[in-house]
Amino acid sequence: MKSLIFAAMLTALPALALAQQPAPVSGTGPYAPAFDPASLRAGMSGPATRVMVMGTMHLANLSGFEPDLLSPVLDRLTGYQPDIIAIEAVSGQECDLFRRFPSRFAASTEGYCPSTDAAREATGLDVPEATARIDSLLKEWPDQPEPKDRRALAALFLAGGERTSALVNWLQLAPQDQIAADGLNDVLVEQLRSLARRQNENEQIAAVLAARLGLNRVHPMDDHTADAVAAGFDARVGKAVNEVWAQPNPTLVEMQDQPVDTPEGLLQTFRFNNLPSTQVGQAQAEMGGALAHASPEMSARKYVAWWEVRNQRMAANIRASFADRPGSRVLVLVGSSHKAYLDAYLAAISEVELVDPLDIL
Repeated sequence: MKSLIFAAMLTALPALALAQQPAPVSGTGPYAPAFDPASLRAGMSGPATRVMVMGTMHLANLSGFEPDLLSPVLDRLTGYQPDIIAIEAVSGQECDLFRRFPSRFAASTEGYCPSTDAAREATGLDVPEATARIDSLLKEWPDQPEPKDRRALAALFLAGGERTSALVNWLQLAPQDQIAADGLNDVLVEQLRSLARRQNENEQIAAVLAARLGLNRVHPMDDHTADAVAAGFDARVGKAVNEVWAQPNPTLVEMQDQPVDTPEGLLQTFRFNNLPSTQVGQAQAEMGGALAHASPEMSARKYVAWWEVRNQRMAANIRASFADRPGSRVLVLVGSSHKAYLDAYLAAISEVELVDPLDIL
């Protein structure tokens, strides 16, 4: 009899346990984090690290461009006196990673990673070796570097896949010192001369500015490891994104109508690109449109996922660039569509105080 009662109790236990579980509690709204890292800033010792994210058009898309058009922009950025300049470029270390994973990053390598073969032949160093040599050299860098120091560092940066930083050092050489020596051969000298003519904001703004300020390098902060996220996307994602891009985008139209053929006009265009209304309008049209795009697979949201992963990693790379230099002034030069996202991510960093480009331009 007892065994029958015990068996009946065992049978009833799951039902009793289920009956005793509390009902799910419905929240009154979305959960908000209890902590904001930026809230620690008020008690921070020493000055904040000032970071200015300047959104730019891609100079390669401008017809009739001449470097002299940038004179007012460069003069104003010189007045900001950044200690660190971060650029939208993939680092040599990331490109080295890409080459080790061709199944994931073959397209990224082709699109964002110039060959370092000539520099490797000239210096005898691969990317990791050149990177280690750069780190060692900069730790012992003289206050008054000689031309041979600049040439040697330029050669190492080319071997390390950091060509804009190589140009920074090349531009600080007097014309008579821009010669093949100290690791630079004729092939590398021609690469540097070609880079100096390249119609790209990394060379015509960042490298020129860094050379003016006597900096030794710029910091590539772009990220395309996020491209692995998109590797599995099917054709429906591309179709959905194209449908989003086909929708009217008044902000983009207005951006394309800005003057770019005079120094004053180009300066005005930089100001327009960095207006809060421009930033919000661009993000709402592009990413807001993708989030709102309706499809059974929510395909356009996958594009937003790739975009956010990329920008979050870009923000982390920017953070790393000033990790050992608290209280410095940082300039981030990036395509204007990234600015709103990077501002939002960087604003959460405890020691960062954002600088409005409109106060500088």
